[in-house]
This record gives sequence, C-alpha cells and structure tokens, in this order.
Amino acid sequence: MSIPLKCRRRDMPTPWVLCLGMLLLGLCRTAPALAGPPVTSPAESLSGKRVYLAPDDHTDYLWSQDEEGYRAAFLEMLDYYLDQIDATIGDPSPYQARWNCDGSFWLWTYEKNRTAAQFERLIGRVRDGHISVPMTALVCCYGGQPVEAVL
Repeated sequence: MSIPLKCRRRDMPTPWVLCLGMLLLGLCRTAPALAGPPVTSPAESLSGKRVYLAPDDHTDYLWSQDEEGYRAAFLEMLDYYLDQIDATIGDPSPYQARWNCDGSFWLWTYEKNRTAAQFERLIGRVRDGHISVPMTALVCCYGGQPVEAVL
C-alpha cells in the first residue's frame, strides 16, 4: 500500500527523506529488543508486548500547499483509504485497512466536495471504526499556543 504521489510532500529535500528512512530502519531493527525476549510458546505469546502502528497524516495546513492543494489532498487520501478499507473488509480484523484523520476539517472538506452518498460512505466507516477523527478541526500543538487560543 502506498500513498498517492500527489499526497506526498514535494518540497522535502532528499537528504531529509533519507535521514527519516534511516531513522525508521533503525527503529525497525531495534523493535525486537524493545519488544522483550523471544516468545517460545503460545502461552508466552499472550503475555508479550505489542507494538501498534497506525496510519496517520499530520496536516500542517498551508505549510507546503495552498488551500486548493490541501483540499485535493484530503479528498484524494480519503477516497484512497476508503477504497483500501473496502478491499480489505473481508480480511480478519487485524489485517483490515484503517485510517486516522488528524482533524475534523478533513470530514468537513469531504462533505462539501463530494456527493451525499460518498459522504455517507465515509461516515459509515467512521461509525464502524475503520476511520477515526478527533473533535479538533486540525492538529493543535497546545505547547506552542497561548492559553487564550486553547480556551
């Protein structure tokens, strides 16, 4: 599964991509050490640690594109992940696709730019837990905001 090309940040310099890739590779290589000793029996596997990975996209609104660019990216990504969810819905639950929007603004944008049937499809996936949405409109970095902005 890959993210559509239009949704990737085109302004990120290649060295940063390589650096992030190497960091991820390093984390993947150390994951067994973080997870604890190897499991030797099914009974032991029930008490083992688990690592959960969740797809997400962080919206730095107007950081790398204009409003139209973000609108197109939201719509394309939601359509993509809705299709992925539909394609894996018959698989066992741990193998079904899921998506986490990082703000309710994604849903507002989808509602305003898609048909009622398409929006209802999205809401159905929110209801069944395959797509999650926080109550905040966009990512809020409370540590970088004045108290008045948070309240």
